[in-house]
Amino acid sequence: MGGMVTITVAYSNRGTVAESFDITVFYDQTPIGEARHIANMPESTQGTLAVLWNTQGVPAASYVIRAVASSVPDEANTGNNEFLLPGFTVLPNQAPLAMFTYAPETPLLGNTVTFTPTSTDDGTIASHQWDFGDGTIATGPSAYHVYTSATAYTVTLNVTDEHGATSSTSKTVTVRPNYPSQP
Repeated sequence: MGGMVTITVAYSNRGTVAESFDITVFYDQTPIGEARHIANMPESTQGTLAVLWNTQGVPAASYVIRAVASSVPDEANTGNNEFLLPGFTVLPNQAPLAMFTYAPETPLLGNTVTFTPTSTDDGTIASHQWDFGDGTIATGPSAYHVYTSATAYTVTLNVTDEHGATSSTSKTVTVRPNYPSQP
């Protein structure tokens, strides 16, 4: 359940005339997209081709990547038409790890508490949902909340990554009364 991978294929025309050919990139025996057409490549030149591979749905494993160039008319040596590229390992999506901090550490009744996510993921965290423990819910990476009662609240952060994997964590936030200062 990976993501997008860019595979760079270096190719050359070692012949003495301009050539047109197709390059197909494979993982194991499966083509990665369609063949890419190279038209009228001048003799004795080199080029590169970037191939995007969407590994979403590709089983987690190590794969041999190879590029194959089609033969051109009257080509005598086809030995260099297929070559191996550095292999790739497709890893399964890992669930994110939900984490957050809040400030102030000991909030006073009626003051704003700032909640900041410090979550990690092997890709991108797509959504954050906050439950402040008093019936109020918010979404978004950072959140702000004002409590109306001095008590302990269980605050929960739920995060979801770009592949739908989820994680949550909770902390107890104790709100103290905000007594007027004494003369």
